[in-house]
Amino acid sequence: QMQCTKFFQSQRLVYTKNCRFQNIIYKRKAFQRTNRFSSVGTSHFIYGRNVQSFVLPQINKTQQKLFLRNYRGLVNDDEDSGISKYYDTDDERILLFSTENQYKDKNDLNLDELRVILYPNSDEPVLKSLSQCNSVQEVFDIIKEEEKTLTSEQASQAIVTIWDLHKTYERFGMKHWQSFDKYLQPEMKKFLEQIRNHRSFQVLLQRMQVTCFELNDMALSCILLYLFRMGLRKEDILMQKLTDLVLDKADTFSTIALSRLSVYLKEQGLHGCYIQSKFLPNVLNQIENCKNAEELKFLTICMSNMSFVTSQNVVYKYKRLVGQLINTGAINESEITVIMKILKFLTFSDNSDFSDYKICRELMLKLKDVIPTMTVPQVIALNYYFRIHFEPSIIQKKLENQALIFIEEYHMALPAALLLCISPYSTKFDRFEEIIAERIDDDSFYSSFPMIFALLRNTKTSNIRLCNVFWGKASLSVDIELKEKDNLKFGEEELLLSKIYKRYMYFNNNLGGTYRNKHLEMKMIERLLELIRGHTSIIPSVLARMAAFVIAYDRENNLPQYVIERILSCKDQLKISDISFLSRGIQIAMSLQSNRISKTFMHQISTIVHALDQSTEEHLQLVDNLVALKHLTRGYCSRHQLFNTFLFDRIMNKHLQMTDQLNSRLSRDIMLNLTHTKYFCPELIDAITNYIVSNKDYVTVQTVEPVVSGLFQLGYTPHKAQEFFDASVSILER
Repeated sequence: QMQCTKFFQSQRLVYTKNCRFQNIIYKRKAFQRTNRFSSVGTSHFIYGRNVQSFVLPQINKTQQKLFLRNYRGLVNDDEDSGISKYYDTDDERILLFSTENQYKDKNDLNLDELRVILYPNSDEPVLKSLSQCNSVQEVFDIIKEEEKTLTSEQASQAIVTIWDLHKTYERFGMKHWQSFDKYLQPEMKKFLEQIRNHRSFQVLLQRMQVTCFELNDMALSCILLYLFRMGLRKEDILMQKLTDLVLDKADTFSTIALSRLSVYLKEQGLHGCYIQSKFLPNVLNQIENCKNAEELKFLTICMSNMSFVTSQNVVYKYKRLVGQLINTGAINESEITVIMKILKFLTFSDNSDFSDYKICRELMLKLKDVIPTMTVPQVIALNYYFRIHFEPSIIQKKLENQALIFIEEYHMALPAALLLCISPYSTKFDRFEEIIAERIDDDSFYSSFPMIFALLRNTKTSNIRLCNVFWGKASLSVDIELKEKDNLKFGEEELLLSKIYKRYMYFNNNLGGTYRNKHLEMKMIERLLELIRGHTSIIPSVLARMAAFVIAYDRENNLPQYVIERILSCKDQLKISDISFLSRGIQIAMSLQSNRISKTFMHQISTIVHALDQSTEEHLQLVDNLVALKHLTRGYCSRHQLFNTFLFDRIMNKHLQMTDQLNSRLSRDIMLNLTHTKYFCPELIDAITNYIVSNKDYVTVQTVEPVVSGLFQLGYTPHKAQEFFDASVSILER
């Protein structure tokens, strides 16, 4: 404990009475470059604000209270920001990995970059003309002239060129109209429909049915994917013929053709999974024979799209290949696109976990010197991966600097996700609140909602007016989205609603957790109860999400009995993420209704808690990675106040079997759990401190601060105390 005290003194611990984001901070170099924001335009329709700061008494009397306050914000940082694999959503991925051409200068939009030439070595004049067309009408004119003599090569190149031109129109629209989804996308759909109904296009399809047997693997994969994107369904006769041809050539498909085919098959449901399984031997053969980064890029695309049919063994061989190519130098800093695709796969794959952090760290280190040459989406994505692992530290400042350069250059044309590169480390919260206000007033609010939410959380705002407008606009945007959809698919309404209510449950701010938007709560509960009574709730994960919100914010003294019955009926099918959601709902309910809990409500909560404990015990027997174990721990802490139980003891002891999987992120989160529960486990604490000592060149201050604070709270001196404190000091100074 004396060592910890000396350590704090050496860092010149500063206590401030008027703090807004952190109650206890280390005096270290402040973020210097946020003044670059001065050139960004502002909107003042929300920004009439009165900051509510708070004054703290003596620090020794409020130490635990302050820690718990910070803890609530720290431990939930990954769930609601979407950076945990359990809580990741498709809309966030789309935002993160959007096309980079959207942010290029308008003069840089080059059609040749988007063209696919199926037969580059052919001297046939019609093929050359088709591949050089600059409008759909030009393609149709050529088809009309050659209608009676169209070959398979000409027909396939014509289809590919039509799609390439459509992509160009679409990207031009995305570039010049921020509200592309709202206004231009319907027009693009009408344009595709006109193409499909055009006589020349029908001629193309008829010729393709006759001549498709002559197509090579590259042409087959392109035609299948592009015809599907243009509106043809897999039940069409031509699509079935093409699929049969693909199956016949499953063993001879090249890597590049297979990568394009995998994109098509991913969108075909169970039928697509069946076809993908036929290509697995080919994928394994490609992994064994892969020699360079270009082939690895296409293999990574295949692996990403075939995740439902790939086993742990296939993923292990892929990781081994990546390691070999890193060691031989085949993957280097010039292969930015390849590295980003590998990072994406290792982060989001169902067969991958945080134990891959060493590969991810090596890949990110390859990019440290080329960050200034990266595009906007690449910087956003790299920051996303960095926030998952919190290492290597060397790229953190470079990402901040590059984000600021982009902000100076593009201003409001940039996605909100770019601001996440700097908002966690900035102290200019007022400026971020102004930017959030501008983003809320933007037409593209709904599509960028997840990123604006994360940005709002990072500011820890006390501006109630801003919070009210944000959640009001979020609720309204969902209503508009639902009205615009003519025929909702099964579960689609809940999916749209979950975008809002999942994040509302994890909304932290500088109001001590007291902020509530009761209008949104009432409206959402009414809709969710209706969905729970319907067929949507037959899916356990969907039921768990909806029930968690109802449990948390229902104003009635008792929960509807059918909600309890449905939860109990599917308790054996709950995933770890489902347990975490329900536990979070219980935690909120007990906090909001602490003064008016009825006996019936308490009995209902106890019943759910008992069921969740049983599910936790079942998962505990099978869990094999620290990520899942961390979420089991957090779920238990959310629904329980006492931590001296046999079940909690088993959960914490399980950590000791997996200390080899530690990384910066996990070390931080586990230490926060230990400090919150006052659970004393010297072996686990020593493993965490040893990791920091061994990896001090990569660990960031976001990991060191909670660990040192936890040691002080628990009154424990680690086994290698002097080495650890020396390493921590060097990290903080860096």
